[in-house]
Amino acid sequence: MAGLSFDNYQRNQFLSAKGYQTPKATSTGTTIVGCKFKGGVVIAADTRATAGPIVADKNCEKLHRLAPKIWCAGAGTAADTEMVTQLIGSNLELHSMSIKREPRVVTAMTMLKQHLFKYQGHIGAYLIVAGVDPSGSHLFSIHAHGSTDIGYYLSLGSGSLAAMAVLESNWKEDMTKEEAMNW
Repeated sequence: MAGLSFDNYQRNQFLSAKGYQTPKATSTGTTIVGCKFKGGVVIAADTRATAGPIVADKNCEKLHRLAPKIWCAGAGTAADTEMVTQLIGSNLELHSMSIKREPRVVTAMTMLKQHLFKYQGHIGAYLIVAGVDPSGSHLFSIHAHGSTDIGYYLSLGSGSLAAMAVLESNWKEDMTKEEAMNW
C-alpha cells in the first residue's frame, strides 16, 4: 500500500470512547528538505535544536551558505554541521579564487562527501546541498558516512519519512518558485 496508513484511526477512536487518551506524536530531531522547481531549487529546515528531550535552542540556524549561489541544510549534530559547512565554504571560496569563477554545486557536494567519508560517520552531519550554477539547478543529499543521492526532492532527519510522503504526493515537474515554497 502506497502513502500513509490510517489503520490506527478506528483503534484510537475506540480507545477514546472508552476513556483512554489518544497517543501523542513525539517530535524529536531535525527535518530538512529540498525541492527543485523550474529554474531553481529551494531548501528548508526547522529551527529547533534538541539535546535529548530538552530543547536547547528554539532558533538554531540550520541553513548554511557555502557560496553565493550554493546553500546547505544540516541535520544531525549542530556543531558538526556548522563546522563542516564553514570549512567547506572556506575551501570553496579559495577554490573559486584559484579558478577565477564561481564554484559548481557538484564541487561543493564532492568536497563535503570526501570530508565526511574521511571520518567514516564519526562526524554527525547529514546535509542537503542545493544551488544553481551555469549547468543548471542541483539538489544533493549527503549522509554522515559520505554517501550521496541526487534528486528532484529530498529529505533527511528524524521527520524525513513524513516529509518524503508530502514531497512525493505534491511534487510535480515544472513547478513555479511560489508552488515549491508554499506547501
